[in-house]
Amino acid sequence: SYSGPGSQSFVIWKDIPVPFIFFNWTNPADIYNPDVKLRMPKFVETDRLAMAMALFDTSLHVKKSIRELTFEGYEDPLLELASILPDFLLPTAIPFNKFGWFYTRNNSATYDGVLNMYTGRGHIQNFGKMARWNYNNESLGYQSNCNYIKGSAGDLFPPNPQKDSISIFSTDICRTLTLSFKEEVMTEGIKGYRYWGDENMLDNSAENTDAGCFCSSGSCPPKGVIDVSSCK
Repeated sequence: SYSGPGSQSFVIWKDIPVPFIFFNWTNPADIYNPDVKLRMPKFVETDRLAMAMALFDTSLHVKKSIRELTFEGYEDPLLELASILPDFLLPTAIPFNKFGWFYTRNNSATYDGVLNMYTGRGHIQNFGKMARWNYNNESLGYQSNCNYIKGSAGDLFPPNPQKDSISIFSTDICRTLTLSFKEEVMTEGIKGYRYWGDENMLDNSAENTDAGCFCSSGSCPPKGVIDVSSCK
């Protein structure tokens, strides 16, 4: 089992190396009282959002369990509305019937799609590199050179890596990310290389003009912000 006690995924989630932080909004009801200081970051409310929320008797805050917020998901009136609206009224199709940060991913072997990769036969430097995603060599999420399937899936890499960079294809954002070499490390007596995402990893033409094809909507968001509307 993927999630059974003793499995690799269970051990990782039990003591996860990347912290997950859920903030408790102490006084959500006081958002309607202008004389009370809110204990949360500022937000922007638009007229259309306010109208939709009033129509479906929803508010800016919900009270849900961690289980519902992560994998189980919860039903939301706005998602129900989106499911019955004509396609021309939505910028993209809504693929879920519930909201949850990791909804449908738990114990799923198909969420990321079908990944075809090279075995290294004939050329060991191709070992672990992506060949196709969902049987295509293009991601269809971006334009021209930005939609090519390349890099590793993140699990396997060719031997003898170089001290320059490695590439990982992410199915969550339909694109390849380049991680730059940072330093040599020792882990349990084994020498390794550490790569990281530097300030240019999510550049979409602010400084690197070749990355302009990642701007799927015609206008590029600020550096470090990516538009995945054409991907998901």
